[in-house]
Amino acid sequence: MSSHYLRNQRLATASIARTGPPTLFITLTFNPYCPKLQRELNGQPWIHQPDLVMRLFNLQKTALLQDLRTGRIFSRLDRRHPDDHVEVD
Repeated sequence: MSSHYLRNQRLATASIARTGPPTLFITLTFNPYCPKLQRELNGQPWIHQPDLVMRLFNLQKTALLQDLRTGRIFSRLDRRHPDDHVEVD
């Protein structure tokens, strides 16, 4: 296991020990064959444009987090912990 994963595991464990278990756990994935990405790739395989894939993924993640924080998805959200713990393989 790489040091990056071990560090993230330690940080997550410390966070849970400090604040308690999460009340909400969301896994966000991105479909590399979505029409928006395919239009931008112009027939090129998505694997050749990881920067574009990550840019669109981050836009999707930012929109979801904004919806969560403003209450558009849930009417009440605990805003004391605005941490963003995301792991992308």
